[in-house]
Amino acid sequence: MARITIRRTITALAAAVTLTAALVGNTAQATNWHGSRFLQVYSMAYVDDARAKAWQMKKKGFGHAAIFRAANGYYAVVAGKVPHGKEHVVKELKHWGKIPQDSFLTSGKAYVEEISLHTPRDHRSHGHVSGYTPTPPRHVSTRHGHHKVIVYSY
Repeated sequence: MARITIRRTITALAAAVTLTAALVGNTAQATNWHGSRFLQVYSMAYVDDARAKAWQMKKKGFGHAAIFRAANGYYAVVAGKVPHGKEHVVKELKHWGKIPQDSFLTSGKAYVEEISLHTPRDHRSHGHVSGYTPTPPRHVSTRHGHHKVIVYSY
């Protein structure tokens, strides 16, 4: 029994290493992705959900995980690109549970924009909950010194 578990673990690791090698490729492939396809693992309605899934993929060892906004408005989370001839690795990763069973290879023609994995630092463009926005802080002089006061307006 232990021998079977060790074999499965070795096979799963070999599949992950093979995909990583396929995704990274050599320096010639890094600049020329001709014939390769995206390995799409998730499709999410909200960008924050897509970011969370992409970071999970990175933590699992898929260093080239990325997010693309598709023409239909959804956000595609991809594990990376798979060069032509390495498609068998996707089947192995599905078999060992490293990627979802409904993952698929795509040309990416429906992708219209790559989305950053990082949350934008400027949240002003997204507005605030409850309809109010903070105004710039004011400094107020009191008998005991200066205090910063934040005033909220509607």
